[in-house]
Amino acid sequence: MKDRWIRKHWEFQIVYKEGIKQVGKRVILYVRCREAGPNRFGIAVTKKLGTSVVRNRIKRRIREVMRKNADAMGGGMDLVVVARRKILHASFDQIERDILALVQQRAFSSRPKNRCSGEGP
Repeated sequence: MKDRWIRKHWEFQIVYKEGIKQVGKRVILYVRCREAGPNRFGIAVTKKLGTSVVRNRIKRRIREVMRKNADAMGGGMDLVVVARRKILHASFDQIERDILALVQQRAFSSRPKNRCSGEGP
C-alpha cells in the first residue's frame, strides 16, 4: 500500500493541473487518469484547519477511507483529497460518504472526458 501514495510536491501539482476537480461538502477531490496500475492517493490538509493534532486526525480518517475502499474505486487514477473546514465536525461515516459520492459521480459522469477507462463501481 506504501507505493499507492502521492507524496512529492511535483506529483500533487500534476494532479492539480491535469486532473478534474470535484467539490463536496467536506472535501475537494482531484482525479487524474493514468494509463494503468493501481490507484494512487494523496491527502492535503492546510494549516488553516488547526494544529498538527487536528490535521493528523483528519489525515488518518481520510487515509482509512482510502484504504477501506481502494479496491472498489477501480484503477488507473491519481486521486488527491483536499480537506475543507466542514470536515472538522464530521464523523467518519460522513467523510466516507462524501468521498465515495465524489468518486462515483466521476465514475458515472455522462461526459467521456471525465471518465477513466476501466473505472470501478
